[in-house]
Amino acid sequence: MVRVLLTDAIGYVGQHCAAELPRQGYEAAGTNRNPAVAESTRIAIEKVAPVDRVSIVDVDLLSETGWDEATEGCTLILHIASPFVLAQLMDENEMIITPVEGNKRVIAAAQQARVKRLVLTSSTFSIIAGNDSDRYGIDVWSDTNANTGAYAISKTLAKRRLGSCERKRNGTHRRQPWRGFRALSRGGDGWSER
Repeated sequence: MVRVLLTDAIGYVGQHCAAELPRQGYEAAGTNRNPAVAESTRIAIEKVAPVDRVSIVDVDLLSETGWDEATEGCTLILHIASPFVLAQLMDENEMIITPVEGNKRVIAAAQQARVKRLVLTSSTFSIIAGNDSDRYGIDVWSDTNANTGAYAISKTLAKRRLGSCERKRNGTHRRQPWRGFRALSRGGDGWSER
């Protein structure tokens, strides 16, 4: 059985992914930075999916510890963790540092564990915020100097971190905002790893 590390299994999207992965034949190891909510997360998932193939591992995106254990036996990593708040924070750095440092740690963990596929979700905010050109694509970034808010800045900087790591690894980087999500997409014959 293919084991998938899923970052932020306690969040809204994460709980849905943690429930769907076992239904599609995967084993899910979901990260959680708050041990106090691990059991309530398992109970919520248990209502809709078999929890015998879901484990919760205590790992924090802002910590160096626990990543070796979390990625042990994983073939895939689905990195969806990122803070999202509706109200603007007093200190933007609170929201910006987690996605940027989190991407750094998840990428390092994926490389260390030699996973076959790493899927990082992002947001259109990484390419549209502060961009008044009406031109969007793989070579366009949001303007982090514009007054776009902490969320847009965090998503843009996190994606740039990914590009930087990719270039260091193999000298190239192809940013394909929508294609990456296909790594675990529903097809007519089940889930695809293509």
